[in-house]
Amino acid sequence: MTESPLVSGEQGLAASGLHGGGAGMAPLTEGQESLYILSKLGNGLPVYNMPFAFRLGGPLKMEAFENALRGVARRHHALRSRILETEQGLRQSVVDTEISVVFHDLGKDGVKETALAERANAPFDLTREAPFRVDVFERGAEDRIALFTLHHAFGDLSAIRILFRDLEDAYNGSADAPPPNAIQMDAYAAQRAGVAPLEKTSSFWRERLARVADLELPLDRPRPRMASFRGAAHDTKFSTALTSGMKTLARANKCSPYMAFLAVLQTLIYRYTNQREFTIATPFSLRQEPELENTIGYLINLLPIPCSINPRMTFRDLLAEARKSCLDVFAHQDISLRRILQEAKISTDNPKNALSRVVFQYFAEGPVTLNLNGVSAEPVRLHTGTSKFDLCITMAEADGTIAAEFEYDTDIFNFETIERLARHLANLAESAVRNADAEIGQLNFLTASEKCFIAEINETRTAYPRDATIDQLFDQQVANHPAKVAVSFEGKAITYQEVNRRAERVAQFLINRGVRAGDFVGVCLDRSPTLVAALLGVLKAGAAFVP
Repeated sequence: MTESPLVSGEQGLAASGLHGGGAGMAPLTEGQESLYILSKLGNGLPVYNMPFAFRLGGPLKMEAFENALRGVARRHHALRSRILETEQGLRQSVVDTEISVVFHDLGKDGVKETALAERANAPFDLTREAPFRVDVFERGAEDRIALFTLHHAFGDLSAIRILFRDLEDAYNGSADAPPPNAIQMDAYAAQRAGVAPLEKTSSFWRERLARVADLELPLDRPRPRMASFRGAAHDTKFSTALTSGMKTLARANKCSPYMAFLAVLQTLIYRYTNQREFTIATPFSLRQEPELENTIGYLINLLPIPCSINPRMTFRDLLAEARKSCLDVFAHQDISLRRILQEAKISTDNPKNALSRVVFQYFAEGPVTLNLNGVSAEPVRLHTGTSKFDLCITMAEADGTIAAEFEYDTDIFNFETIERLARHLANLAESAVRNADAEIGQLNFLTASEKCFIAEINETRTAYPRDATIDQLFDQQVANHPAKVAVSFEGKAITYQEVNRRAERVAQFLINRGVRAGDFVGVCLDRSPTLVAALLGVLKAGAAFVP
């Protein structure tokens, strides 16, 4: 995830006097409100569920585990919050209740994958239940799977890391007390209520988005009128050499790896679509102020990164432009996506709006881990079968490589399309590393087999009599197949004989007007059978046509 300072308007969090939070009801942030509304549009799908699971091996101390979880929930209001639909609008309220662990005894022959997926994908009713739940699937005394599921309206990936850090400290009996919460999520939402973006921020976005067109990736199927949110994911891993090469390229150009891969993605989208102005959305962290470093909550801001392509620019030029565009957005991020859509006069009712059809996020921290004393914890891959966007690319550094997930909308994309896109992205990155000073249109993204295929289908050379002219070859077809179709146009079929008759009339007309062999005859006609006859007629008169 891209890191950037939180711009908090005219007053900082410290001036709010709301660090404790939790008293009564608080409004939702604009981001929370959007996720809550969109989750209700998801037709019961777990669009905004964030499930994380670990296979735990060893003697897990269950009582200590449960007590540690309850302590973490007591510490963070967001884990015990509800959403209330009141006459004054949506509100969040902290409920004084304990988080309970739900146990599932699968037995040694239990089909844990099915049961695990069912719980991970079970929707939350945020008006009635907490946005956080824990399930433990037991196969034996020292063989369990722990599933932690958090609703996105009350958390993000940084929140998950904070949750597991606090759980580890509590379970392991860490001598170091966890850092105090300077502010809770509900208190932060109350502090932000009514704070409008500065005019210079609004003006920046109006100006930057005035010339941006809707991003239109080539689709496998037409976009449905109503988004279904059904999705899937394709996972891949970039090589150590490519990861190292991209980092080196980024450093040489005073960029972060995120910016370098963003420029590669921008190049690929341009090569796919030939669009020169578009946006790729990125979630920005709001945890840069010290008061928010240890707060569990939804503290990200999804913002569009404008891209402006000049076909003659080199990749190094584009990388510099991507860096500048990111820094400009960093400096004007004190505005929600909803307000940006309003400034750009784009409907906020469409969950898959034109500014965030493609989302890109990059995490330098690596994958989420869980470290409990005496217990091994192996991550279990889960996916909810949904997609919030047309395409969301997530990259995370791990052990010198980059793991990438391509989550996509299955209403409009096939798996093969996304798998190919992932290969093309890696190939393009390798090409940029080899020659960053090449024009972006010259960088290769095709595989060897794709190059061979393109060469084969474009191999259209054929043998023909070198001593015959085009009109003479056409006359042979007229003699051999006078009644066969020569031209089809707007549902009508015209035979070789008829086309030849019309061409002969054109040729005779030109000769009568004084056209001789070697002359040039201008032709200005729309595509039609008349154009075919006219071109042949010019050739039959011994002249050459000039379009």
